[in-house]
Amino acid sequence: MSPNAVTGRPAQPPRNARLEVPQQRPPQDRPVTTPPQRQAQRAFSRDEFQGATPADAAVSRSTTTTTTPPAPKPQKKKSGGFFGGIGHFFGRVGSAIGNTFIRASQAVIGGAVRLFGGTVGPHSPLPSNMRTYAELTPNQQRLLGLDGQRTYDSLPPRNKAAFIVLTTQMDALKVDYSGMQLKGGGPGVHVDRLMLEQRPDDPTGQQRFQQSVEAGIQARRFESEKPNDGLHPGQSDFGVRQDVSRESMQIGIGRDGAFVDIDRYNPKENVFGHLGEVLMPGETDMGLVARALKIDLSSHL
Repeated sequence: MSPNAVTGRPAQPPRNARLEVPQQRPPQDRPVTTPPQRQAQRAFSRDEFQGATPADAAVSRSTTTTTTPPAPKPQKKKSGGFFGGIGHFFGRVGSAIGNTFIRASQAVIGGAVRLFGGTVGPHSPLPSNMRTYAELTPNQQRLLGLDGQRTYDSLPPRNKAAFIVLTTQMDALKVDYSGMQLKGGGPGVHVDRLMLEQRPDDPTGQQRFQQSVEAGIQARRFESEKPNDGLHPGQSDFGVRQDVSRESMQIGIGRDGAFVDIDRYNPKENVFGHLGEVLMPGETDMGLVARALKIDLSSHL
């Protein structure tokens, strides 16, 4: 619309003139742009977090992470198959047969031992008040060494009984052990024997010991009998046994010293009784030997 030249106002359209309104596109034809919306956070169950952490999972407030090691897989027991099963079966059968044989052998030997006068069973009780060091003879105290009282007092009752019985019997059989000492001190006294060696300050001690034993052979207190080297290694070069059927003393001498013990049954005269003594209970019962030889083990102080 051009302005009026006189008034300078915009020219007015005639009254009957139609006003043109610019056409607008219908709403459906306009491109609609939806503003980006934040995607809702998905809730995860606890099972989804086991062993993995999703990208949108919530971070725990705790900064300490506990890692549980995977449980070890159970190992399958190897099976030997058919032949393995047979081997297992015969192994069990063999073990049962072996145990039965051992029990049967013990019963047979035990019966034979009792039949021939032997004794089968545990050790007999000992006096509660064993003989003290002060009640030992000078020879017995000398054999125990310089610290003899301490050595003797440290011995268990059965070892004390063995020491008293064996030294008392050596004195009765005139065995000279004045130049000998216990091998290793207290450990030289076993529950069924004494282990001896020459005293360092007596260079002829073992020689005199053997000479007194040989004199016993001439006097018929002993008979010559070489010990078994497998049972008495290093002490079997020379040996004797007391020539009696019961409570028979045995002595062996060799490069490693000497041993002295007593068998309740002389194996030359009562092999079954000796078997029972060796196998059951396995060591000579010095309590029974003391009673048989009338050796008093009790203290009288």
